[in-house]
Amino acid sequence: MVLLNGRISCEGTPSELVSRINSEDIAEFLGVNTLEGVVKDVSRGVAQVFSEGFGGFINVRGVNGIEKGTKVLVSFRPGDIVILAGPLKTGDLSITEAVVEDVYITKCNIKLVLRLAGGAKVKAEVSRGYVVDFLDRLRPGAAIWVGIPNRCLRVSKF
Repeated sequence: MVLLNGRISCEGTPSELVSRINSEDIAEFLGVNTLEGVVKDVSRGVAQVFSEGFGGFINVRGVNGIEKGTKVLVSFRPGDIVILAGPLKTGDLSITEAVVEDVYITKCNIKLVLRLAGGAKVKAEVSRGYVVDFLDRLRPGAAIWVGIPNRCLRVSKF
Protein backbone atom coordinates (compact mmCIF):
# COMPACT_ATOMS: atom_id res chain seq x y z
CA MET A 1 0.00 0.00 0.00
CA VAL A 2 1.27 3.46 -0.88
CA LEU A 3 0.03 6.47 1.10
CA LEU A 4 0.57 9.86 -0.52
CA ASN A 5 -0.78 13.12 0.88
CA GLY A 6 -2.67 11.26 3.58
CA ARG A 7 -4.64 8.96 1.28
CA ILE A 8 -4.20 5.49 -0.19
CA SER A 9 -2.86 5.99 -3.71
CA CYS A 10 -2.16 2.40 -4.70
CA GLU A 11 -2.44 -1.09 -3.20
CA GLY A 12 -0.81 -4.43 -4.01
CA THR A 13 2.39 -6.42 -3.84
CA PRO A 14 5.62 -4.64 -4.85
CA SER A 15 5.54 -6.23 -8.34
CA GLU A 16 1.85 -5.27 -8.75
CA LEU A 17 2.60 -1.68 -7.73
CA VAL A 18 5.40 -1.37 -10.28
CA SER A 19 3.29 -2.92 -13.06
CA ARG A 20 0.26 -0.67 -12.40
CA ILE A 21 1.77 2.77 -11.88
CA ASN A 22 -0.94 5.32 -12.61
CA SER A 23 0.65 8.58 -11.47
CA GLU A 24 4.01 10.27 -11.61
CA ASP A 25 3.91 10.75 -7.80
CA ILE A 26 3.70 6.99 -7.22
CA ALA A 27 6.47 6.39 -9.76
CA GLU A 28 8.74 8.91 -8.06
CA PHE A 29 8.04 7.34 -4.66
CA LEU A 30 8.92 3.87 -6.04
CA GLY A 31 12.04 5.18 -7.84
CA VAL A 32 10.68 4.40 -11.30
CA ASN A 33 10.97 6.55 -14.45
CA THR A 34 7.81 7.44 -16.37
CA LEU A 35 6.98 8.84 -19.78
CA GLU A 36 3.54 10.04 -20.83
CA GLY A 37 2.33 8.83 -24.20
CA VAL A 38 -0.56 7.92 -26.46
CA VAL A 39 -1.09 4.46 -27.94
CA LYS A 40 -0.93 4.79 -31.73
CA ASP A 41 -1.28 1.10 -32.59
CA VAL A 42 -1.73 -2.28 -30.90
CA SER A 43 -0.82 -5.49 -32.69
CA ARG A 44 -0.20 -8.99 -31.31
CA GLY A 45 0.15 -7.77 -27.72
CA VAL A 46 2.59 -4.97 -28.59
CA ALA A 47 1.58 -1.33 -28.24
CA GLN A 48 3.31 1.37 -30.24
CA VAL A 49 3.25 4.42 -27.96
CA PHE A 50 4.19 7.92 -29.08
CA SER A 51 5.88 9.82 -26.25
CA GLU A 52 6.75 13.44 -26.82
CA GLY A 53 9.09 13.36 -23.79
CA PHE A 54 10.94 10.34 -25.19
CA GLY A 55 11.22 12.01 -28.57
CA GLY A 56 9.47 9.31 -30.59
CA PHE A 57 7.91 5.89 -30.47
CA ILE A 58 8.25 3.27 -27.75
CA ASN A 59 7.21 -0.37 -28.28
CA VAL A 60 5.70 -1.98 -25.19
CA ARG A 61 5.14 -5.76 -25.03
CA GLY A 62 2.53 -7.67 -23.07
CA VAL A 63 -0.19 -5.05 -23.39
CA ASN A 64 -3.69 -6.21 -22.46
CA GLY A 65 -6.87 -4.15 -22.45
CA ILE A 66 -5.31 -0.96 -23.80
CA GLU A 67 -6.65 0.36 -27.08
CA LYS A 68 -5.46 2.71 -29.78
CA GLY A 69 -5.83 6.35 -28.70
CA THR A 70 -5.48 5.63 -24.96
CA LYS A 71 -3.36 8.06 -22.94
CA VAL A 72 -0.81 5.98 -21.00
CA LEU A 73 2.08 6.19 -18.59
CA VAL A 74 5.09 4.10 -19.66
CA SER A 75 7.30 3.12 -16.73
CA PHE A 76 10.75 1.55 -16.38
CA ARG A 77 13.45 1.23 -13.75
CA PRO A 78 16.68 3.27 -13.84
CA GLY A 79 18.67 0.02 -14.17
CA ASP A 80 16.77 -0.88 -17.36
CA ILE A 81 18.43 1.88 -19.40
CA VAL A 82 21.27 0.74 -21.66
CA ILE A 83 24.05 3.12 -22.75
CA LEU A 84 24.82 2.61 -26.46
CA ALA A 85 27.86 3.39 -28.61
CA GLY A 86 25.51 4.86 -31.24
CA PRO A 87 22.09 4.42 -32.79
CA LEU A 88 21.12 0.82 -33.50
CA LYS A 89 18.41 -0.68 -35.66
CA THR A 90 16.77 -3.30 -33.51
CA GLY A 91 13.22 -4.16 -32.58
CA ASP A 92 14.24 -5.13 -29.05
CA LEU A 93 15.13 -1.63 -27.79
CA SER A 94 13.38 1.72 -27.82
CA ILE A 95 16.28 4.06 -28.67
CA THR A 96 16.75 7.81 -28.36
CA GLU A 97 19.43 10.41 -27.89
CA ALA A 98 20.02 11.91 -24.45
CA VAL A 99 22.14 14.57 -22.81
CA VAL A 100 23.87 13.78 -19.51
CA GLU A 101 22.80 16.31 -16.89
CA ASP A 102 24.45 14.79 -13.84
CA VAL A 103 26.77 11.91 -12.97
CA TYR A 104 27.22 10.15 -9.61
CA ILE A 105 29.92 7.48 -9.43
CA THR A 106 29.60 4.91 -6.67
CA LYS A 107 31.82 1.94 -5.84
CA CYS A 108 30.08 -0.37 -8.33
CA ASN A 109 27.66 1.75 -10.36
CA ILE A 110 27.26 4.98 -12.23
CA LYS A 111 24.05 6.91 -11.62
CA LEU A 112 23.05 9.37 -14.30
CA VAL A 113 20.41 12.02 -14.74
CA LEU A 114 19.55 12.21 -18.44
CA ARG A 115 17.49 14.58 -20.57
CA LEU A 116 15.95 12.56 -23.41
CA ALA A 117 15.59 13.89 -26.97
CA GLY A 118 11.99 14.94 -26.33
CA GLY A 119 12.84 16.76 -23.10
CA ALA A 120 11.87 14.19 -20.45
CA LYS A 121 14.24 13.86 -17.50
CA VAL A 122 15.01 10.29 -16.38
CA LYS A 123 17.41 8.51 -14.05
CA ALA A 124 19.72 5.71 -15.18
CA GLU A 125 21.95 3.35 -13.24
CA VAL A 126 24.59 1.24 -14.97
CA SER A 127 27.42 -0.99 -13.84
CA ARG A 128 30.87 0.60 -13.99
CA GLY A 129 32.22 -2.48 -15.75
CA TYR A 130 29.51 -2.30 -18.38
CA VAL A 131 30.40 1.26 -19.45
CA VAL A 132 34.17 1.15 -18.99
CA ASP A 133 34.67 2.13 -22.66
CA PHE A 134 32.24 5.06 -22.28
CA LEU A 135 33.31 6.28 -18.85
CA ASP A 136 35.26 9.28 -20.14
CA ARG A 137 32.23 10.36 -22.24
CA LEU A 138 29.75 10.24 -19.35
CA ARG A 139 30.03 13.81 -18.13
CA PRO A 140 27.50 16.64 -17.81
CA GLY A 141 26.61 18.08 -21.20
CA ALA A 142 27.67 14.97 -23.14
CA ALA A 143 25.32 13.70 -25.85
CA ILE A 144 24.82 9.92 -25.75
CA TRP A 145 22.50 7.25 -27.15
CA VAL A 146 20.35 5.20 -24.81
CA GLY A 147 18.02 2.27 -25.22
CA ILE A 148 15.34 0.71 -23.07
CA PRO A 149 14.64 -2.98 -23.67
CA ASN A 150 10.99 -3.26 -24.74
CA ARG A 151 10.52 -6.23 -22.38
CA CYS A 152 11.34 -3.94 -19.42
CA LEU A 153 8.67 -1.36 -20.21
CA ARG A 154 5.32 -1.31 -18.41
CA VAL A 155 2.27 0.64 -19.48
CA SER A 156 -0.71 1.82 -17.45
CA LYS A 157 -3.75 3.90 -18.37
CA PHE A 158 -3.14 7.48 -17.31
